Amino acid sequence: MQARGIVLVVDDDPANIMILSQTLRPEHDVLFATDALKALDIAFHRLPHLILLDVMMPGMDGYELCRRLKADSVTAEIPVIFITSLEDKESEIKGLQCGAVDYIPKPFNPPVVRARVHNHLEMVRARINLRQYNQQLESANRMVAAGLRYASRIQGAMLPDLADLQGAVAETAVLWRPLDVVGGDYYWAGMHGDVSVFALIDCTGHGVPGAFMAVVAAASLAQVLRDSRTTDPARILADLHQAFRRLLRQDQGGQASDDGFDAAICVVDPGRCELAFAGANMHLLMAEAEGVDLLRGDRVGLGEGGAPDLTRLSTRMVELRPGAGFYLFSDGITDNMGGGERRQLFGWRRLAEQLARHRTEPLPRQLDALESCLAQWRGAEPQRDDMTLLAFRPL
Repeated sequence: MQARGIVLVVDDDPANIMILSQTLRPEHDVLFATDALKALDIAFHRLPHLILLDVMMPGMDGYELCRRLKADSVTAEIPVIFITSLEDKESEIKGLQCGAVDYIPKPFNPPVVRARVHNHLEMVRARINLRQYNQQLESANRMVAAGLRYASRIQGAMLPDLADLQGAVAETAVLWRPLDVVGGDYYWAGMHGDVSVFALIDCTGHGVPGAFMAVVAAASLAQVLRDSRTTDPARILADLHQAFRRLLRQDQGGQASDDGFDAAICVVDPGRCELAFAGANMHLLMAEAEGVDLLRGDRVGLGEGGAPDLTRLSTRMVELRPGAGFYLFSDGITDNMGGGERRQLFGWRRLAEQLARHRTEPLPRQLDALESCLAQWRGAEPQRDDMTLLAFRPL
């Protein structure tokens, strides 16, 4: 809006138009109309910033003109101030109900007229500025949203196709639900020589920062599996820790990043009918006919500043049985808050009970049931973190 406001004066008395024009023209551009139809035409084509409107006019009165202005989307936001000699409260209420923002009584007091016009034009300027700021924010939000959608496609393309393991293991499925459009959980499954490797990594944070960390973790894991022939999960985790720190230059003094991750590795050797597991602040659930057991990972943080004791990472061996299911899960699953008024975490025991109830069903159906269970558990509570559960049946 320009510095000088545009004010439309509507009055069938030329003397009133002259007084108001002389009062306002030093600071504003003044248009005038002596009847309602001409006022409608000017308002529609010139879009004044403010209308001073007489109530009592021949033909269409000011009330009806105000209603028509407010009914048209082109002129609806133009503020209308009634100018009238009517002093009863009913007339004032009627005008406000028609959409007017103020009243100026006749005879005019020029300083009062200037002050009220100034105040309402300032509100118009503020509204225009706010609309412009909102448009800029909406444009910026659209750009950010488009960037996040593109980033989501990239992150999705980084994740493995579990169908590549067809024939190597009996069945696989995954539940991957970032808290935001992108997330800090990363999973991988594939062949490493003659064995199958399943990995789950939960990086610090979620959203865009977490997704950046997930990219670093994915690159680190790919480097470890490419450069090392080891099939020992604890050794893979230790090498993953070192590779992650090198990529983020955490092994140098004054590093900018002190972020880390939790992780778990499972190595399935079908020839020996064995599964090897190691976890760093991450656990494994194993479902068999006898029930669901938890194989605990070690309390070791990876990728963070300092020097964690990697010797505490240990590998646990499990004999494979036909039909046994294994589940790697991030804490976004177990940290779902809910349970109604109790407001409790879902926890690994409820997760184990849920998996036990559906143990004999195909893995995709199990994960669908789990997701429904988690949504019911949360109720009105929001999801708190990225959620990932990687499930597989070796035999």
